[in-house]
Amino acid sequence: MNSAERAFTLFVEGDALYDAMLADLSLAHSAIRLESYIFADDEIGSQFLDVLGRAAQSGIATILRLDAAGSWGGLRRSSRAKLARDGVTLKWSLPWSWRRPWLFNRRNHRKLLIVDDQVAYLGGFNIHRNSSRRAVGDGRWRDTHVRITGGLVRDATAVFDCYLRLGRAWQPRVAHGIYLLPNRTAQCRHQLRCAFVDRFGAARERVWLTTPYF
Repeated sequence: MNSAERAFTLFVEGDALYDAMLADLSLAHSAIRLESYIFADDEIGSQFLDVLGRAAQSGIATILRLDAAGSWGGLRRSSRAKLARDGVTLKWSLPWSWRRPWLFNRRNHRKLLIVDDQVAYLGGFNIHRNSSRRAVGDGRWRDTHVRITGGLVRDATAVFDCYLRLGRAWQPRVAHGIYLLPNRTAQCRHQLRCAFVDRFGAARERVWLTTPYF
């Protein structure tokens, strides 16, 4: 994959990210796939609900997948009802089940948006006011996100579509050191940890690491 086949835009402020995501969403023609760990129908999330609803009403296949724990209480009943009326497919990742209660701890922390299989956003930002300087000021949450185009978007679409079957259905497509890496594959149940250990072991001068959980 050469530079002409891919493009990356880095975001470290929520407001700039949300503006870019909403702009791409407004240009959708065929399909929208959006998943988030935390999604709230506050002044940030409501903008996404509006554009998703308009897209679905215009005939665009629109899927919103939210984590059942991270987004618990984030969507009011009226918001869920409006999504249904607009034609947005709302899915909850691993809600509580008495039949398989142990699965509740296997949360979906992924934050992924794919528009028309042409543009994808992924990273650490959730969709809520806590990450917006406009909403909460300098105390906003800091995170990192990236907008990608090119061949990696096809991989992001495959990861989204085979959710819960990822370990058997899809493997990373390695290309010149740049590839999409899910956390669970057939080779490793904790693929990201395996990759980090390999990189740490190969380091010769320094390791730069930023993470909210350690």
